Amino acid sequence: MADTDQMAPSRRRVLQALSACAFSAVAAPAAAAPYASPLPARKPVVRRLNLTNAHTGETFSGVYFANGAYVRESLTRLNYLLRDWRNNEIIAIDRRTLDIVSQMQRDLDTDEPFNVISAYRTPATNAMLRERDSAVASRSYHLRGMAMDLRLKTRSVEQIRRAASEQRAGGVGAYANSRFVHVDSGPLRSWRG
Repeated sequence: MADTDQMAPSRRRVLQALSACAFSAVAAPAAAAPYASPLPARKPVVRRLNLTNAHTGETFSGVYFANGAYVRESLTRLNYLLRDWRNNEIIAIDRRTLDIVSQMQRDLDTDEPFNVISAYRTPATNAMLRERDSAVASRSYHLRGMAMDLRLKTRSVEQIRRAASEQRAGGVGAYANSRFVHVDSGPLRSWRG
């Protein structure tokens, strides 16, 4: 009997064992569950543009990116608006360029549309412009739909240049005499014309 008494657990040990089991049963699922933030999910990023084609008067004002994806209908409208207006040739405008310009509008805190002086250019248009002005690049990013020349009535060239440069996302050229800023999604660089 003495051996059996030693083998029999005491009431205290039984209660300790039961409480340890109960605690581990409650704690285990919580530890195994994936982390869930108590904060509400972030709102999806929405990107907007407000543009006017300086040569045709056509406009775009709206969302072109929502819920983690580019809005196809908006991109189609933007590609048309930013076409080579001289011969109506359209190319898919580089989305990074659109994103740079969209962020510039937010940073400049304006609802005024950017006046787009030039966006996509065909090789023929670019060659014609080079004949008039030697400052036009022979291998311009406009030829690839990766550039826009922009102007705002309510902001100076310097303010627009700063907003573009702060993106650190491509080329920025400030043309004070002509009152526009060139923005592209090529390599990071800057110049004054």
